[in-house]
Amino acid sequence: MGERTYPAKRGKSLPSNRHHPFYNRRFFEAEPTTKALREYDRAIIRLPIPVHNDLHQEIGSMPVPKPFLARLALEHMLDLPERYDSLDTLTSTSEYLREISEQMQPQALEMAEHLDRQMPHLKLGHFALKKRHL
Repeated sequence: MGERTYPAKRGKSLPSNRHHPFYNRRFFEAEPTTKALREYDRAIIRLPIPVHNDLHQEIGSMPVPKPFLARLALEHMLDLPERYDSLDTLTSTSEYLREISEQMQPQALEMAEHLDRQMPHLKLGHFALKKRHL
């Protein structure tokens, strides 16, 4: 990411798009639960396009979880307070996945670690959009 700067044009916001932290779209089509996890609104975060591109270049796609694990993660997110934004939701979900990985879901640790690797990009992009420059 380095020292690049991407200021917004006067009166405009930074060009951005939506990042889905739970795996690539081409992998979820067959299973409704994994699709619901990937498409959950509060888990999707808007990022400046350069940050989004860097994230995908530096961090590979998350493996598709088993439907049972996808359901647990989605239920956790649905139970979070309405005031949680995408960053809060993903941070809490990573913590939850770590907890259940110790008990019963080894794949949950892999998901938590993947979310954690995305966090620096997500935080940078989230705050850059608020300040209107990167």
